[in-house]
Amino acid sequence: MEKKQVFKGLKVADFSWVGVGPQVARELAEHGATVVRVESHTSPDTLRLSGPFKDAEPGIDRSAFGTAYNTNKYGMALNLNNPKSREVARRLVEWADIITDSMTPGKMAKWGLDYESCRKVKPDIIYYSTTQAGQDGPWSKFGGYGQQGAAILGFFDLIGWPDRPPSPPVTAIQISSPPGFWQPLSSPPWIISAEPGKGPISTRVSGNRPCIF
Repeated sequence: MEKKQVFKGLKVADFSWVGVGPQVARELAEHGATVVRVESHTSPDTLRLSGPFKDAEPGIDRSAFGTAYNTNKYGMALNLNNPKSREVARRLVEWADIITDSMTPGKMAKWGLDYESCRKVKPDIIYYSTTQAGQDGPWSKFGGYGQQGAAILGFFDLIGWPDRPPSPPVTAIQISSPPGFWQPLSSPPWIISAEPGKGPISTRVSGNRPCIF
């Protein structure tokens, strides 16, 4: 008898980019979920422009990083500043069970794709949002990537020599832990425990998980 993958039948609209969000959506895809990743030609994902590149030749479709973090996904390009593109995105929300987002707070709301807006389209939507410094508070608008977050958390000061500049980790340490934390929260028991008719929202601050480790 063929074994059914744990997330078979789950539909994910992936609006995340760079490291944290795409890894979570990738793990869902690798365990059976159908994941559609939304990107933009006007603002390509930074990982697509990061080496190493196939045959050492830079190119938007040649990054090992970009490929490794987005395996087993479908993809589409939308300019969300365009009203017609936002309408397509809303149709994607109607289709999806889970939305992933890693934008600076306020960006998805500008496009009508934040949690509250998506709930109006689909009340039981499950919404996963990851940010550098939380959804509110004095640091909430601080954007950036894992390396900036690692510096703020003090990881740069843990490595290297006292008479030399800081020596950063080989990769952003906080981008490696999210899938292991969030995947169990996507499983049926947690989904079923949500308030009937109202999908839950899960928010993640970039620095929390590495501090736990």
